[in-house]
Amino acid sequence: MSSNAAYQMTITDIQIQTYLTFKEERDKLKKKLKEMDEGIKSLEQNYIEIIQNGGEVLSERILEVKEVSKRYPAWKEHFIDKCGKQEADKVLEITEPKSYLKLVIK
Repeated sequence: MSSNAAYQMTITDIQIQTYLTFKEERDKLKKKLKEMDEGIKSLEQNYIEIIQNGGEVLSERILEVKEVSKRYPAWKEHFIDKCGKQEADKVLEITEPKSYLKLVIK
């Protein structure tokens, strides 16, 4: 074995610490991202409520509330892989669309 190959077969405390640091930072970022997503959802819901209740929008931007619907579930591709396209299509076609309100900022 060359010395380079022997080095590749070694794990040091520094490498382990680097791994643990990356993992810890990733977890902090995931938590922060989740908090940001929750904040965005909360603000969006508040703005939609204000607009629907006739509140005044003091902005140069145009804010609209749009009703959108989504027929296919997030797991559609996985479902097709498991059941086959023909069987999945039968089930997906009778799936009721999910409607929700979305804030549009122009």
